[in-house]
Amino acid sequence: MKNMKKTLTTIAIAAVVLSAVSCASVQRPPADAIALFDAVESAAETLARDIPAGTRAAVVAFESENEGLSAIIMEALSGALHGHGVEIADRRSLGFVLAELDLSMDGSVSDEAALSVGRFQAAQVVIAGSLFRVGAAAHRLDVRAIVVETSARASSPSFAVRDDGDLRGMLAAAPARPAPAAETGPPRSAGAFLDRGFLFFERRDFETALQEFTEAIRMDPNLASAYLMRGLTRYRRGDFTGAIADYTQAIRLDPDWAIAYNNRGLAHDGRGEFAQAISDFTQAIRLNPNFASAFSNRGNAHLSRSEFDSAFADYNQAIRLNPDHPDAHFNRGTAHLSRGEFGRAIADFTVAIRLNPNDHRAFVNRGNAHRDAGYLDLAIADYEAALRISPNSAMARQNLEAARRLRGL
Repeated sequence: MKNMKKTLTTIAIAAVVLSAVSCASVQRPPADAIALFDAVESAAETLARDIPAGTRAAVVAFESENEGLSAIIMEALSGALHGHGVEIADRRSLGFVLAELDLSMDGSVSDEAALSVGRFQAAQVVIAGSLFRVGAAAHRLDVRAIVVETSARASSPSFAVRDDGDLRGMLAAAPARPAPAAETGPPRSAGAFLDRGFLFFERRDFETALQEFTEAIRMDPNLASAYLMRGLTRYRRGDFTGAIADYTQAIRLDPDWAIAYNNRGLAHDGRGEFAQAISDFTQAIRLNPNFASAFSNRGNAHLSRSEFDSAFADYNQAIRLNPDHPDAHFNRGTAHLSRGEFGRAIADFTVAIRLNPNDHRAFVNRGNAHRDAGYLDLAIADYEAALRISPNSAMARQNLEAARRLRGL
């Protein structure tokens, strides 16, 4: 199959969420209104009192009038919770986790989405919240903490916030997002080794990531996220058999984890075991019917078996669930190309490129579709674009040279 892309996903154990809503107009701040960072500290104190000391929590989302202020509040809350003895999952891996889960934390965040992130980050509690104006002179800070294992609210502190000069200044300035603070000192818990593994994985230092995840498992043999991530690391290194073993252990520990089935399906697909892959993707979909990546991945397995109708049905459903899923468009385009449907292939690859302009493979495959449709100049332009993105792409270079020869250049 031509450059078929596969989507990987991974998950964690808990998260903490912050929320705020607009209320009726007020001319003066409530008598109990306090400064923003006093409210954040009070919220942290309440949360720490309501959850056991040493709990691992993930602060996953915060909604406010601007993104920079939200990030500042998340950092302040994380620091205050840490000061009260709560272990905080490293937020530097949050972007990676969201990408793996096909999630966005823009705007209001559901408990379900927050719990998915927390589960991935091996948190016992997830925290999220919001800060919004409730009158002419006040805001309200709402924070919610959710227990990952039970999905129950552990705590929901709420505070009136005075609309003072400091807050007005931050709202007006739209401050830049601060970088999440890094933990200092050696890791002391399984969760801390998991966090380090995430960071090494993102740097593509798979050898060190493997060591960190293995140490997390040694410290806590029941840490499903560590098995999931070690499986993903082995998958990226081409060790499909080792990946399947780790994903299977993650499933034993958490039998209802859709991402573990999805990822094991990818490993089976890598071994050419397409029936097993389809079975795992189907189970992932049963557990999470909105899992667009699982539909796209199952479509790839069907395509490998030349089951075109089933493949297109899965790609179409993935795109219905997430119209901005670049891999689903890429994979459907690959299926159209395999059937000689060049116009449809070009349309899908064009969408994939719009959604992910740095994917050189989409340019290569669109170039192939243009070439096979007889549009050599467009094919050459696509291959050249692919090489600008990935100068070492042998396929792009070979196809460019062949297209130039056909064009008489």
